[in-house]
Order: sequence, then C-alpha cells, then structure tokens
Amino acid sequence: MGSITFTGNSLDELVQEIRQFLRQVDASLSSQTPAQPVLTPVPAAQPAPMQQAPPVTPVPTAVPEYTHEQLGRAVAGWIDKSPDNRKKALELLSALGCQSVTQLDTPAKRAAYAIALRAQGVQI
Repeated sequence: MGSITFTGNSLDELVQEIRQFLRQVDASLSSQTPAQPVLTPVPAAQPAPMQQAPPVTPVPTAVPEYTHEQLGRAVAGWIDKSPDNRKKALELLSALGCQSVTQLDTPAKRAAYAIALRAQGVQI
C-alpha cells in the first residue's frame, strides 16, 4: 500500500498541492488507453435433476360403514377379555342414545361407536 504526503505550510498551500496532484492524476489517466474489462464466460448452470415426489396416498374421506354384526362381534370379543368391558361398552352405547348395538340406526352412529371402541383398543 502506498502513501501520499502533502507538506503545505498553510491551508492555501495544501489546497494548491492537492489540486496539482489531482491534475497530474487526471492527465495520467487520460493519456492511458482505457482498460478493456476482461470478460470471463460463466458456464451455464446445469439444472438440477428433477426429483419425483413420492406418491401420495389419498386420505379416505368417506366414513366406513359398519354393520351391526361387525360391531357385535367386536364388542363380544372385547367383553370376553374382561367383564369390566361390558360396562364400558354399554356406557359408549348410552352416550349415543342407545341401549344395544342394534339400536345404532344410522351409519354415522355405527361409525361413532366404532371409533369409540377403537379408542378402547378394540379391533373391528
């Protein structure tokens, strides 16, 4: 790194030295041929290979329909495992306004009962 020193004894002398210096720099730069910028070609970027997204498994949107027989068999197996499960099964039915599986008169009620049974660990 270089340094430039101005040695004027007053502000006016310093200003004169700086102006003279700038004139010399301007003259030096104007006498030189302007440098041509060096252009280096940039290789074109290679597009990233397309990655295929994994196949999407559709989420079932329809509520599966259960029959009274399917639910009855599932509840019977659950009750066989423990007598306490009978009380739980009746409480689940009662929450739906029913006293037996056969009173689950709509697909929505049967599906709700199936969900409640599954929450208890019952396999349907």
